Amino acid sequence: MLEYFLTAYVPDDDIGPARAVLQGVCGTYGRHEFKRVLFYSGPDTPDGFKKIKTVDKSPNKASFVELQRYLAKQSFILRLEYPVTEQAFGSTAQQQSLDQRKGTLQWTDLPDPVLGNVLHINRKTLTIEDQDHLISLVEQNGHKFKAECVEESYIYCREDVEYCLTRNLHFLEGSASVRGELPPISDLQADALWVLRLRDLVPEATPELSNLAVQLLMDAKQKLGTCFDFEEVDRRVFDTRVQVTPARNSMPLPMGSVVPVGKQV
Repeated sequence: MLEYFLTAYVPDDDIGPARAVLQGVCGTYGRHEFKRVLFYSGPDTPDGFKKIKTVDKSPNKASFVELQRYLAKQSFILRLEYPVTEQAFGSTAQQQSLDQRKGTLQWTDLPDPVLGNVLHINRKTLTIEDQDHLISLVEQNGHKFKAECVEESYIYCREDVEYCLTRNLHFLEGSASVRGELPPISDLQADALWVLRLRDLVPEATPELSNLAVQLLMDAKQKLGTCFDFEEVDRRVFDTRVQVTPARNSMPLPMGSVVPVGKQV
């Protein structure tokens, strides 16, 4: 699957008018969602995603086989998503562990280079939905917990284009593992900016489908007029590849002094 998207930034003080514009253009109130988002970093040395016997009978097996191909040559940071309700924040009630719940795994490649003053970004993506035991699966395949946040979104759709306003809510203290409970939402630190992303998905990389996706995005941008300032974004902002830092002792040792033949040391 290929993802084509445009990006704009909206200050938190302007979120009300921004939502009103999107509601008017799309003719819908949209969906308000919260997600727990976990980030897992792959091993320094790529080793694929081989341990998938537990999903042999899952409808997602073919998608995991595809994921194995992507991770065989390069390690990436994988994203796990779990929907949450507002009532879950600050709740002390016994809840099912995240690993037992069905979640979504998302992999994204480094976006393709852009030529000239092009606003849209396109990249290969794979989304595996409605899968339980995702945390166990990624950990069994050498991925380590890196970070966690809560994502708040308002989502609208029109003519195959998704309009998504998103911001991240951050935990005030770090954690070495996945949290068992969520604090009250007032205890989370929200980003000052929301990200507006116009997105279209293309099943395969054909010129016809790619041109259609770009045209849909440009038409959607035009319908929004001057309400949002869509920007050129460096593709490296979306780079999820694991960057390996060479170990200090991996450098070759310095050579000894050159000794002429026949000379005594």
